[in-house]
Amino acid sequence: MEDRKQNFEYLVRFIIIAAAAAGTILLNRQIDLRFYLPVLLLFILNTQLRTVFFKNRIFLFSLFIDLGIAWYIIYTFGGLSHLLLLIPVFHGLTVLNEEGIIVSAVVLGLLLYFIKDKGFESIITAIFAYSIICAFSYKQKKLVKKVDEMELLYDQNRRYSYQLEDAKKRLEEYSKRVEQLSQLEERNRISQEIHDSIGHKLTGVMMQIEATDKVMEVDTQKGREMLSSARENMSLCVEMLRQTVKNMKPKEYGSRILSIGEMIRDFSRTSGVNIDFEVSGSPVKLYPSAEITLFRNAQEALTNAVRHGKAKNISVLLEFCGREVFLTVKDDGCGCKDVIKGMGLSGMEERTLLLGGRLELSSEGGFEIKTVIPVK
Repeated sequence: MEDRKQNFEYLVRFIIIAAAAAGTILLNRQIDLRFYLPVLLLFILNTQLRTVFFKNRIFLFSLFIDLGIAWYIIYTFGGLSHLLLLIPVFHGLTVLNEEGIIVSAVVLGLLLYFIKDKGFESIITAIFAYSIICAFSYKQKKLVKKVDEMELLYDQNRRYSYQLEDAKKRLEEYSKRVEQLSQLEERNRISQEIHDSIGHKLTGVMMQIEATDKVMEVDTQKGREMLSSARENMSLCVEMLRQTVKNMKPKEYGSRILSIGEMIRDFSRTSGVNIDFEVSGSPVKLYPSAEITLFRNAQEALTNAVRHGKAKNISVLLEFCGREVFLTVKDDGCGCKDVIKGMGLSGMEERTLLLGGRLELSSEGGFEIKTVIPVK
């Protein structure tokens, strides 16, 4: 597009210069071409340099040099040399703004001054040619502006295309990373789910078997009953493992309301530990994610109290207080000075933090785990 624009300007300049030179040579038979042609070539050279190299103030200065050279040619050689004044008009109105209007006004004054003695027809012809050049220059400038806007839009579209392609690549890379993280998260979730459900049940079965060894020495019949119960619980563990792998949800507690009280009674019965469960405050409806978190944290806290703390008595308090719900599990076990967060405690904390809650630990007089979840 830029090449076509320059070619068009060259054509306009060539026509004007050719008309001025041919008319001057034909009308002035006494012209000395050895002197005329170098001056004309100087005019053409200045015009060409302005077109290719000069910009801004230097461009304007070059226009006035053209006017000076054209004035000299007109006074020295006459003829149709005044047509050369149309070139600064064309350039001024095409490239410049306010300065171009000033240049065109100066040219119009010079043009009328040079042809004032050539008759009415010559004046009308010159003014008509001047008007045509001005109108043509204005049209050319609008066309150039529109072309520049189109090129700008093209450059923006090309840049946006590159940005879109880059964003597409980053999105594909991000999608791959998300897929990898999702797979890793799913494996961690399955591991945590098996730990929470099967580990809890197996702890109860292990304690039943230990108790059976002692009872068998005293009451064989009672020991057989306890052994049968342990076998049933072991079968239940196998079934829970199948269900966990299948849908990762505890079947016996449903998908909406998780019965913490039922889980506590079942754990107390299988482990032989005394557990006191209490609910205080005005219960509110919780999101399923919050219910699952409370259930799993209570389950893990009970398992830890028996397995690690060797507790005999456990108290569980579920308290609804304002915009928060508290689940406190406290035992009378041996406690610990330095708490090391294994898979169980880490899972409890992770589940709680995902809901915007917190996990508080205390080892004074046994061990206490408090789960705090905001009510939304």
